[in-house]
Amino acid sequence: MRKSLVLALMLMIVLSLSVLAAAKEHDYPTTPLLPNSLESDWSVREIEVDIDVFSFVYVAEFSTEPMFFDLDSPAAMGEAYNITRPVVFGTNTPIRITLSEDFTGKFPATEALNTAILLQRPRNGAFNPTSSWTRTGQPGTSSARAVYTFAPGKHVGQLNVGIGWYNTGATSQDAGNWDDLPWWEVLAGEYKGTITMTIEDMRQ
Repeated sequence: MRKSLVLALMLMIVLSLSVLAAAKEHDYPTTPLLPNSLESDWSVREIEVDIDVFSFVYVAEFSTEPMFFDLDSPAAMGEAYNITRPVVFGTNTPIRITLSEDFTGKFPATEALNTAILLQRPRNGAFNPTSSWTRTGQPGTSSARAVYTFAPGKHVGQLNVGIGWYNTGATSQDAGNWDDLPWWEVLAGEYKGTITMTIEDMRQ
């Protein structure tokens, strides 16, 4: 009888320990991690993204080698000494290109000399400025200048610098009009100056 009582007591202790162990296994934390994202506003969250693409212009071809003009004889109006060079660039923003020069202002004022400086499309027609070139001023007082605007894209063209030393306003000459224009006012000598190309972002 006593032996049975001891066995029964031992069995109760084992059962009690099992219950306690089971109860311990299911205890909850005293400070739970809340809230549950599936049951709160965290189930959907948005992040704003701001992307700023900077203006970029890449000039692939534009020679800055010095230009040499040897004006050895006056000619009829419409003929000029020209230097033409390729210009290739790409842009991802509308740009303004300004061409200017400062050497014709160093000549004495005369209608027998004119300077043109411009960007032009090549013979294949790929170049497309949206404004035409303009020439302003006369030697001795001002200089040639041209302004262009370009849309985003790749542009292929030419820089054309022309200096005309004229003896007549006609498109051709003969012995009778050799002195129509005062070509002798273009004094012999060496004249120096610069051509400047300025590129600007039109959005600024």
